[in-house]
This record gives sequence, C-alpha cells and structure tokens, in this order.
Amino acid sequence: MHDKTEYGVQVSRTDEAARRLDGDVAALRTRLMATDNLLKARHHDLERTGRQLEAARAAEYEANAQKLQVRSLLLHCLAILFACLER
Repeated sequence: MHDKTEYGVQVSRTDEAARRLDGDVAALRTRLMATDNLLKARHHDLERTGRQLEAARAAEYEANAQKLQVRSLLLHCLAILFACLER
C-alpha cells in the first residue's frame, strides 16, 4: 500500500510538473511570437528607411547635377559679359 501511495504522489508531482512545463512552453511561445512580430516590424522600418535614404541620395545627386548646370551657365554668362565689356 505504501508503494501505491508513493507512486500516486510521484504521478501527481509529475503531472503538476508537466502542467507547469506546458504553461512555461506556452508563455515562451507567446514571447517568441511577440519577438518575431517585433523583428518583422523593425525589418519593415529598416527597409522603409533604406528606401528613404536611396531617395535622398537620388535627390542629392539631382541637386548636384542641377548645381553644376547652373554654375556652367553662370560661367558662360560671365564670359559673354566680359566679352561685351571688352568691346
């Protein structure tokens, strides 16, 4: 009878440990899903920031190209002006 009681206590403890472990696994799974969602959101933000950076670089390149055109036109106008002043 003593062995049956010990066995019952051991089974009860094992069942309780299994329930706690199931709860811990479920909580861990929930935390893992939340972390995964956070990482996906951060990845999305990073991709958006990368696109914005590329757009800013393209705009800077275009602005520099326009600045060079304006400078070239200005030099041309100055050359014409100086030529007119020399006459």
